[in-house]
Amino acid sequence: KQSIIEYLNGLLNTWIRSVFKDIGYDEEVVNNAKGYVFLYGSLALGVSSTSSDIDLLCVVPGSISEEDY
Repeated sequence: KQSIIEYLNGLLNTWIRSVFKDIGYDEEVVNNAKGYVFLYGSLALGVSSTSSDIDLLCVVPGSISEEDY
């Protein structure tokens, strides 16, 4: 599960940098932009079953707006 979260975190950060670039931030800001993917719920607690869903929370910088999604 950790490798999947790391993969999703990479996708999230690629998207964030793309949005920052489109907004017009300078290259240093774009390169340092980050978000985080957090696992929570039954899987994070270790009490999931094969039919459990996966609860993830994506946290992005505040300068990304709802329209950017």
